[in-house]
Amino acid sequence: MTEADVIQPSASIASTGKGIRYIGEHCYAYSSAAALTAATGEVTRLSFTTGSGYIVGKLNGLNGDTSGDTWFISVFMNGTLMMSDKTNNASAGHADNFNILPILIPPFTFVEVKLQVGADSDSVSAQLVGRVYGAE
Repeated sequence: MTEADVIQPSASIASTGKGIRYIGEHCYAYSSAAALTAATGEVTRLSFTTGSGYIVGKLNGLNGDTSGDTWFISVFMNGTLMMSDKTNNASAGHADNFNILPILIPPFTFVEVKLQVGADSDSVSAQLVGRVYGAE
């Protein structure tokens, strides 16, 4: 098999969006950064359906704001809230991110990752990286 058969042409760090990308036995999903406000409410930053393998990965959110905002991440699988986390940029002057959340995603699962902020914020994004097992 040639390398082009294994690696998707769109598999690039520059490829951001709501979908998931597969590179061999690994996968990633990087949302683009978006400015959110408290009035915006909960916004979907990742939205995809997994393939035939299950994923063991790590999920993270990043907030480039430095003002001490509280913000939230929620993970839904097939429409059910499976996990959530909250953080606060407690020290003014530095960007913060959520704890890295370990995640196991079953095959053929619709996944949504939503972010919400408690006040004005900017550069809010979500990232998933993982290893795929049992894919056909």
